[in-house]
Amino acid sequence: MPTCPNCGGFVKREERQCPHCGHRADFEQIAREERQRREERFGVVSQSGSREDKKAVLERLASSVITVTIPYVPGREIAKVVGIVTAEVVLGTGFFTELTTGLADFLGIRGTEFELKWREAKDAALQELRMNAAEMGCNAVVGLDMELETVRDIPMIIATGTGVVLADEVGRA
Repeated sequence: MPTCPNCGGFVKREERQCPHCGHRADFEQIAREERQRREERFGVVSQSGSREDKKAVLERLASSVITVTIPYVPGREIAKVVGIVTAEVVLGTGFFTELTTGLADFLGIRGTEFELKWREAKDAALQELRMNAAEMGCNAVVGLDMELETVRDIPMIIATGTGVVLADEVGRA
């Protein structure tokens, strides 16, 4: 779905005028240009000219996606709000982890095996969130929130935030 060059709002490609700000444009052409930029970005050709698969490109782009829990990135200006970015990771603990955690709970000590599993799941959720943001064309996620939930006694981590495109650094000489 194309975005209005004036306000950044989503517009149906058959529209001739942005319903958000009234800007007139050829949104069919804008949609074609946005698709072409996505294909160039994720179309499997790297800067060196070698072929890469989409996942490798996303992993490379995701490594530079900034994530913050506050609604802005200090010293940077948000040029465009792209939308909500989410990631969900189900935590598979396994029998051994459950057994050692139950024993640790019974003895009143810390269950480090389970803590390690939670840390791994949190890191996986952040990586998936960054990849999803990169796929959307974002270079940052603001307002990051991570929730721990259980579904049928299976723990999971849900990460959400707002994907944005940051302008070049502001206030730097």
